[in-house]
Amino acid sequence: MLDDFRQQADQASFFDEEPDKDAFDEPRKPNPITRILSFDRRILGLTAAQRFILSFLLLVLTGLGSILVLLITGKVVPGI
Repeated sequence: MLDDFRQQADQASFFDEEPDKDAFDEPRKPNPITRILSFDRRILGLTAAQRFILSFLLLVLTGLGSILVLLITGKVVPGI
């Protein structure tokens, strides 16, 4: 079975065939599905600066929340 595949691979030369040049000359029509799925370099409709501010605020809130949990459970005592 593998010998058949090797023989076919040796006989067929995929790279020797020239590509159809007419296929590259045609402009592509926009596909409505890919248009909906493309984000235009935006995630959730936010720019890079907005995403940075949002991630920074989430980091601060996570830190404050974890400190609050540690204070409530008594694992850390504030040194006044």
